[in-house]
Amino acid sequence: MVQKSKKTKCFLIGLCFLVIAVNGFARGLAQQSSDDSNTKDDQLKTLVIETKSTKEKLDKKAYENYVNGVIAEQARDFHSASQFYNAALQKYPDSYEIRFSLAEVYYRIQKFQDALQVLKPIKPEDVDVYSLRGVCYRSLGNNEEAKKAYLRAIAVDSLNQPALTFLSSEYRRLNQPDSLVWIYERLVRITGDNFRIWSELGQLQNQQGKFDLAKQSFHESLELSRARDNLLSFIGLAEAYRKLNQPDSASIIYQQAVLLDPNNSYLNRELASYYSELDSLALALHYAEKLTRLEPNNISALRFLALMYIRADSVFQAEDILKSLVNAGDNEPGNYFYLGRIAIIKKDYEGARECLTILTHLSDTLVEGWLDLGFVYRMQNDSIKSLNVYNSGLQFVKYREDSVRLCLP
Repeated sequence: MVQKSKKTKCFLIGLCFLVIAVNGFARGLAQQSSDDSNTKDDQLKTLVIETKSTKEKLDKKAYENYVNGVIAEQARDFHSASQFYNAALQKYPDSYEIRFSLAEVYYRIQKFQDALQVLKPIKPEDVDVYSLRGVCYRSLGNNEEAKKAYLRAIAVDSLNQPALTFLSSEYRRLNQPDSLVWIYERLVRITGDNFRIWSELGQLQNQQGKFDLAKQSFHESLELSRARDNLLSFIGLAEAYRKLNQPDSASIIYQQAVLLDPNNSYLNRELASYYSELDSLALALHYAEKLTRLEPNNISALRFLALMYIRADSVFQAEDILKSLVNAGDNEPGNYFYLGRIAIIKKDYEGARECLTILTHLSDTLVEGWLDLGFVYRMQNDSIKSLNVYNSGLQFVKYREDSVRLCLP
């Protein structure tokens, strides 16, 4: 919420009381004896003239309404404050302070449209007007207009945190990563001692493929905190090193992370994937197995472990996992694809045919399913069905190179 006018209001009230004091002082001087010197008379005349000029500029009733509005607002009687400010505004429609104060109390009593209407005539607009307009539009659910208002706010004040915070959530919602990074680059200038902001910026830069920049952001985050609650910075930094083809550095960071939180599921998933990429199957299996112990009901983790078993030539263990997934009602095409491949390895062509037929129904654009099913029929010496399978596949595959593979199995 905009807090702009409190100091200004206090200043204006003080100024008004000063005017009243000057008036009283002038009246006291006017009652002095006529024995005063000519110099003193001249000073008195000058002061009275100036005081009269001030009184002409200040409408007493409007002043009282404004002061009463300030008092009511401080007492949190916002309805009364709005009435007093409105009365003052009738006399001084061009007053920034009265108009902005009225808009603020309208916001507080949830008259958002009225607040926006009151703000319209203010010229020139400043960051506080943009911010109040933005929060009113947010309250009305009009995020597009709120975004416009907040963008104007940061055009005036590039480090306006409420505006940046709203825009970061809005760009995330709209899936606009470039704009989101632009906002985070400003947020870290305000909250540079917040390790989470640096970490989130690094994650975004990783997603954009800006791994050198991401590496710098994660280092900034880890300089601020190397505790367990900043584990994502370790993982993000390791990912940046992986993408930059620096596996030794990635391994060091991963091991530092493991010391912090050895039973973190996300970390163990990343480690299994990392060592799989390096063809370090023993380590990949170690972390994949650990992940399934940490999350025994995680279907994707079980499927990943099955794949690691296949790569390690432990097909029977893989088959047991995949069959359990299918029996549990998991119809992921990958289950049937790998069960079909395992059955082919075992020369169980009937079992392979059943799995691969289901696969071609679940994922008819996957060329490997048609190729494997055609191969199974060939192994069963049924060349006609094999040819029919390839022809059927041609009707569904999307890419020309896949059609070529089906024509030349």
